[in-house]
Amino acid sequence: MVEPKSRAPKATIVREIPHSLSGSSKQILLCLGTKHYVVSTVVPADTHRMETLVFEADAGGTISDWGGVAGGIGLSRSEAIRDLETRAHEGRLGRADLDAG
Repeated sequence: MVEPKSRAPKATIVREIPHSLSGSSKQILLCLGTKHYVVSTVVPADTHRMETLVFEADAGGTISDWGGVAGGIGLSRSEAIRDLETRAHEGRLGRADLDAG
């Protein structure tokens, strides 16, 4: 009998994080298993290309490592979250390839 493949764990949105950055930037706090992550989406005025990066954080939403572990240029928030879930499932969380788009 063939064992079914396990599914990638699903991240849960904890809350939106208020911030004082100007422009079209948004941040949310996620929980995936026992770890927390901040998903940060920004559209820089100079490029007008969406950038969504995922950073390790504590339960309060303070980023603990500014090296992105998932996401990239040209990815939406939902695509970056799926990237995080996939990387976590495959055991390859680490510095994100920022040239995704």
